[in-house]
Amino acid sequence: MIQELYRFEEGTSVFTITSGKKPVVFESETYLPSTITRNEIETSDDLNKSELEIRTSIDNEISLPWLTTDSEEIVTLKLIAIEDGIPNILFRGRLTIPSVDGSEIVLKFEPGFTKQRRFGFTRKYQRTCSHALFRGRCGAVQADFEQTVTITAINGNVLTVTEAASFEDDWFTAGKVIVGNYTRYIIDHAGDQITLIRPFANLSVSDLPFQTIITPGCNKHISTCHDKFNVVKDHGGFEYMPTVNPFSLTSVV
Repeated sequence: MIQELYRFEEGTSVFTITSGKKPVVFESETYLPSTITRNEIETSDDLNKSELEIRTSIDNEISLPWLTTDSEEIVTLKLIAIEDGIPNILFRGRLTIPSVDGSEIVLKFEPGFTKQRRFGFTRKYQRTCSHALFRGRCGAVQADFEQTVTITAINGNVLTVTEAASFEDDWFTAGKVIVGNYTRYIIDHAGDQITLIRPFANLSVSDLPFQTIITPGCNKHISTCHDKFNVVKDHGGFEYMPTVNPFSLTSVV
């Protein structure tokens, strides 16, 4: 009889379950029975086909939090099969997409090695800059532009930051708010209101006023490189590319 053990890790937290009917002790950890199924693991040169799909009940206490909130940590899985007392690791990977299908939670995991073997991104021929702000070939240095500010109010994913009002609207749009080891992307800035893509789980009204770091954003236009960050020589776009292919006379936009 084959016993399948599922070992999930989320930061320092470990969750261990088995698809069997009885608890299993393996390497000093107890795997408790749970309703869990998976697809067949396919060995393929196409890494996208090597994904593992796991299904649990909609109220599963382990998988439900990953569906209802965004985890602050990478969630990984080690799937172990034990046959005649001999363990065999069937799969290692990380969680990519949690979703709902009827009365089940669906967790999709990609193999760990895909991060090394997947085809890399190639640079695109486009007007806007292809560099990530403050990283790689972008010449702007975050320490030169980040601001120490005080959060005075929280309303869901909207923060009140008094210092933000001294900057023009959208100065911080596409930037970041950094609270401890966690970061949130800014989707809008107007006056002293900073709207985050999602709220901080580790920050509440009782923590206010709270001092933190905020960084401006970049819309990837050459004028922003020049006027806001003064690194136009590092702009990664092709601002003056033609809109019509001179050979085929077709649009290249």
